[in-house]
Amino acid sequence: MSLLLLFNLEGKKRRGIRKAAESLGIRCRIVPTEDFGKTIGVLTETDASDADISPCSFSEEMLILHELSGSQLNAFLDILRKEDLQVALKAVSTESNRSWTAARLCEELKAEHSALQRIRNAR
Repeated sequence: MSLLLLFNLEGKKRRGIRKAAESLGIRCRIVPTEDFGKTIGVLTETDASDADISPCSFSEEMLILHELSGSQLNAFLDILRKEDLQVALKAVSTESNRSWTAARLCEELKAEHSALQRIRNAR
């Protein structure tokens, strides 16, 4: 089932993103700060592991898209652009990142985002 995990999103932006997702049949889950140390597999309910969770936190807005069809993904991203609902850190859940914590994925996405910004600025 299609799922969107929302981290650190509030107010109008959160409502807009939820409305966009739900209009496409994508279930939304707002992830509370105390769950940022859980793995992506646990958060997407694809892994029942109950491993120790290290308390961790981050303040960046982040979206994790899980099991969206190609058409859902494209339509969702189109709505975000049209409605100016910008979230810099977005990822699709994969077999590779399923064992990562949300906090680790956030760090990886920040590093990737910074690298892309440096490349763009160098042009």
